[in-house]
Amino acid sequence: MKKTNFLFISLVFLAVTACQPKQAKVDYNAILEEFKKIEAEWPEANRERDVDKYMSFLAPNATIMNEGEPVITNNDDYRKSLEKSFKDSTYLWETFTWKKEQIDISETGDIVILRGSYSMQIATPEGNIKVNGKGLDIFKKINGEYKSFISIFNSDM
Repeated sequence: MKKTNFLFISLVFLAVTACQPKQAKVDYNAILEEFKKIEAEWPEANRERDVDKYMSFLAPNATIMNEGEPVITNNDDYRKSLEKSFKDSTYLWETFTWKKEQIDISETGDIVILRGSYSMQIATPEGNIKVNGKGLDIFKKINGEYKSFISIFNSDM
C-alpha cells in the first residue's frame, strides 16, 4: 500500500508540474541593449523638439506626471502639452541631456523601471540658467516593444 501511495503522489506531482506554464528565459543583456537605444533616442527627440518621435516612446493612454501640471492620462492631451512646451522659446531643448542612474527589469522581462536625471537650460531675462531634475519611467512590453506607461519628471529647483 505504501508503494501505491508513493506512486500516486508521484503521478499527481508530475501531472501538476507538467501543466505549469513554461517561462521563457529572459535575455537581460538584450533588454539592456534595447534600453541603450531608447536612452539615446528619447532625449534626442527632446533636443529636436520632435513631438511624433517623443510620443512614439509612450504606451497608449500613458500616465504622465510632470512638474506643475495635472496628471495627464490621455496621449492626445499630452501631445498638446508637449507641442506647447516645445514651442516655448524659454526652454532651450537643444541643451537637454539624460543620464540613467538605475534600471530594474522584472523577472519576466515585460516590465522595466528606468530612473535617471536630466539637465537643460532655460532662458531668463537675467540669462540662461541650468535646471537639473529627475525622472522615472515604467515601461511594459507592448507588441514586442517597450513603451512607457507611467512617466514622472520634476526639477530639483
